[in-house]
Amino acid sequence: MGVNGILENWIWQLVAALKSQPAQPVNVGLVDWITLAQHHYTIAVRNTRLVGKEVAALLRWLEESVQFSRSHVHLIGYSLGAHVSGFAGSSIGGTHKIGRITGNHA
Repeated sequence: MGVNGILENWIWQLVAALKSQPAQPVNVGLVDWITLAQHHYTIAVRNTRLVGKEVAALLRWLEESVQFSRSHVHLIGYSLGAHVSGFAGSSIGGTHKIGRITGNHA
C-alpha cells in the first residue's frame, strides 16, 4: 500500500501474475494493515509482530477449517510487510513450516 492507504498499481500487477499461472489455480489474499503501518516508523515496526501473529492465526484457522496445508502457502512481503511475513512464519507454531516466504526491503 502507499502511504495514502491505496493499493499501488504494482500490487495489482503482482496479484494478476500470480493468478495467471497455468500450472494450477491459486488464491491470493492481501493483508490490509495500513492503520497500523501509518504511525511513526518505530511504532509501525513494533506493529509488524502483531500483524504477523494475526496472519499466522488466520493460516492456523484455515488449516483447521478447510484442511488447508501451510506447506502450500507463499507469503510475499515488501518493506515492513517482509517483516510481517517473517513474523507470521516464526509465530505459526506446530511442526510444519510455511511453504515459502519472500521478502523485499525498500
